[in-house]
Amino acid sequence: MLKDYIDEHVPRIARHLYVNADNALKNKYMISFFSYLVSIGRFDSITFSFMIAGHTKSGVDGMFGMIKKRFFRETACSLPSDFVAVAGRCPRVG
Repeated sequence: MLKDYIDEHVPRIARHLYVNADNALKNKYMISFFSYLVSIGRFDSITFSFMIAGHTKSGVDGMFGMIKKRFFRETACSLPSDFVAVAGRCPRVG
């Protein structure tokens, strides 16, 4: 899904990718994927940074928690557009 998103939304002229993630995405597969993108020439460099400890105490994370619960109940989520549709069916947090 991440490659599809990058291909669709990151212009080909972009030479640097900046990714901000929580610790859940800190694994050898993500590092390998970003290394692959650089090795094939898609980007010259990629910055992969992580949020500070305690960042999950914000209201935004509460909304993502609701989206995550609904996402795992859905059976037909395989494309980024499917995820957007799932998120659109979640109640708004105000």
